Amino acid sequence: MTVLGGILTVYFAFLVVLFVTGGYVPGPEHRERSAVVEMWRMGPWVLGFLALVLIYRLADRQERFHRVAFVRALGAAAAWLTARPRAVYLVSAVWSVLLFAVAKRQLDAFGYSPDLEVFDQALWNTAHGRFYRSSLEGDINLLSQHFDPLNLVLAAFYAVHPSPLILLAAQAIMLALGAVPLYWLARDRFPGSILAPLFPILYLLYLPIREANRFGYHPGSLVPPLFFFALYCMERSRWAAMLGFLGLAGLLKENMPIAGAVIGIYLLATGRQRVLGVLMALGFGLWFYAGFAWIIPAFKPPTGEYRYFDLFTKLRPTPSGVFLAPLLDPAAVAGGLVTHVERKLEYLLDVFGPLAFFSLLSPSRLFLALPFLAPHLLSDLRFLTTVRTHHTADLTPFVFYSAMWGVSNAIRWGASAGWRGRRWSAETLTRAAAVALLSGSFLLHRWPEPFLFRRYAPTAHHERLRAALREIPPEASVSTQRQISLHLAHRRGLYRFPELGPPGGEPADLVVLDRALLDRETQVRAFEERVASLPNKGYEKVREDDTIMIFRRTPSGRPAP
Repeated sequence: MTVLGGILTVYFAFLVVLFVTGGYVPGPEHRERSAVVEMWRMGPWVLGFLALVLIYRLADRQERFHRVAFVRALGAAAAWLTARPRAVYLVSAVWSVLLFAVAKRQLDAFGYSPDLEVFDQALWNTAHGRFYRSSLEGDINLLSQHFDPLNLVLAAFYAVHPSPLILLAAQAIMLALGAVPLYWLARDRFPGSILAPLFPILYLLYLPIREANRFGYHPGSLVPPLFFFALYCMERSRWAAMLGFLGLAGLLKENMPIAGAVIGIYLLATGRQRVLGVLMALGFGLWFYAGFAWIIPAFKPPTGEYRYFDLFTKLRPTPSGVFLAPLLDPAAVAGGLVTHVERKLEYLLDVFGPLAFFSLLSPSRLFLALPFLAPHLLSDLRFLTTVRTHHTADLTPFVFYSAMWGVSNAIRWGASAGWRGRRWSAETLTRAAAVALLSGSFLLHRWPEPFLFRRYAPTAHHERLRAALREIPPEASVSTQRQISLHLAHRRGLYRFPELGPPGGEPADLVVLDRALLDRETQVRAFEERVASLPNKGYEKVREDDTIMIFRRTPSGRPAP
């Protein structure tokens, strides 16, 4: 047993090093799904470690497990963290810096950052007198797509020094800030317990939060701390503050007011505040419906109505067809739930698994998550049934809130009922819950942030591309690839190649492309065909450096010779 204990300690040290450094990082020639990249996920290594721990525990007849070095180290760390609550605030601040660093690194390496360029250009336009418009989306007011007026607060920073880093910093800070009110909630529920600082740390490690940070920028990703503050105020019966935080959240995306409606139903059902609950359910429910049916259409979307109802292919693409589907068309709802069921089960595993499924032990509080979970389960689109986008950020606070109460219920039930005549102390059950939570978190952790930070290291080619982009005149309109568009967003005319300009409008002055940014072999043929067609569309090549190409529209706009 001494030998196995030593092996476990060395193995644990390896896991710590892997988490802190990211492990071996292969070169950019290895695709994300290649074996050399996949092997540095945390999950398989943690699974092997837990298997060895189980073997030790089963063979430990003299109960010496608590003497193993890594167990003593974990115990000391838990005692230190529990005795120093301010450490949670420090960890949150450090984590926000890490999240920002990873997002910035991805930006510097011309990584895929969806919608970051859209909001960057729209806020730059706002600071220059063109209210919330982006040529990347057809030169429309973005409020005709999503109702997120609170995002416009960031335009003030663009008036001083425009940069996409403003958006990345705001997102990283807000995502990490969610750990603070979650800590207050956990501290009230588990006073003096390791679970109090553990829950905010698990939140910072939570895969959907880290993926939201990596997935470009979206105002909806700013909502977790607002929902956590609202839940904390609800627990403390600070109703005015709760309504304020819910109101702010409702200004970050059109679906956010539904949180106020379901909290109102919860307050009504539990009898805590029946009158307030009814008023919240009606008021926030009306706001929620109005956002889709009236507010967004008032900003004149190109189709004349909210454009995203078609995400639910089994439901009728209207407000009533989606929101009232459980009553009007339950067969369609059932059909949506069973479509791509394997992918949705994997999604549920990634959402609830990192918290060891404790959320399921508090169904009344898990009910608060239902309006945000249901769209993922009803859609058959891949980007809604994965945690690798920003769409799970609004669901996250309610998953953690219900998991916290689920752990509390498990400890209370275990201490009172026991199992097969045996009762455990609350302290033993608390330690078991902490182990289960940590195990679930790291089993589904995937790649640690240091791995991604190092994998997105800029290269000499990236520097050559940046140098070429610095020569693009700021007044020139440009058609380019998505990865490049973010670096050219501070201009009125910007379009995604192969689009060369607005429909029926003036074509772009320049086309800027880089073959090295094609991340799939299947893209190469279509890309080359479109490049070959540029001379016939009135463009001449003015620069070719390695894989970097710049085309300029000829003065006559006629086919280049």
